[in-house]
Amino acid sequence: MEPSSSGQPYGYRAEEHEAESFNPFAPSTQVDETLAEPAADDVRAYRQYHIAHEASVKSIGLLHWLSGAIMLLAGIGLTVGSVTAGGPDAMWMLIFGGALAVFGGLWIWLGVAIRRLNPIARIVTCIVSVIGLLSFPVGTLINGYFLYLLLSQKGQAIFDPSYQRVIEATPDIKYQTSKLVWVVLIIFVAFIGVAIAAVFIGS
Repeated sequence: MEPSSSGQPYGYRAEEHEAESFNPFAPSTQVDETLAEPAADDVRAYRQYHIAHEASVKSIGLLHWLSGAIMLLAGIGLTVGSVTAGGPDAMWMLIFGGALAVFGGLWIWLGVAIRRLNPIARIVTCIVSVIGLLSFPVGTLINGYFLYLLLSQKGQAIFDPSYQRVIEATPDIKYQTSKLVWVVLIIFVAFIGVAIAAVFIGS
């Protein structure tokens, strides 16, 4: 694509693309080195076009982080419990607890990496979500939604390395999370806390 005579950066033509869906920072092999940086309005429009999808993807990372924290705490609890349990069950508790703690740590890393829009984390999450489709019906619905968020056109766009430059150029643009989402998250965290407490009290 030849650079536009209208002065738009990176060969962009308004009549060919919607401004919101065109990444001004996307690399091109046919860009004149003398072209200026993308216009601020183009960058802001692109970020605003993707901000809701970006927030949804980052919510996947938050859920992975919370799941990892649960597994890590449970793994540590089982490992510590194996010391005082004694008998043949102690070895199984130690092995299972250690494995659970390791997976919990990996899940925490995955959650953090997803929230940072790491492309490798996207691939790993897609693989995990494909496996999760087998958990019919709830797991199928949830992981199917995850795959949509990660593999859709917007999902591919926000995991592109050039999108990090868009984020850096628009630090003031934030997605306003609804109160309903916060309420659901608080209930979810409270439920996890009660479940963990019940396990330790019961033991």
